[in-house]
Amino acid sequence: MTRQQIQELDRQSGAATRRRPRPKRVSLEVDRDKLFELLRARKLCAADFTCLDGESKDCVWRLALAACESPGEISGQ
Repeated sequence: MTRQQIQELDRQSGAATRRRPRPKRVSLEVDRDKLFELLRARKLCAADFTCLDGESKDCVWRLALAACESPGEISGQ
């Protein structure tokens, strides 16, 4: 998503969003299998985010390595 698309989403989000400052960072939790799917499909890169704990960092490291070993789009999932 481009910066322009993000700004357009911000404009469309309504008055409630305008009252609060927009965060530059977002904290979220994602299913391990979904993360692997995104890494494998090259939709997400491990260098684009930071893990908040050691266990998550180890898991992401293993998933990234596994995704590199089996590159390409995932079909049928």
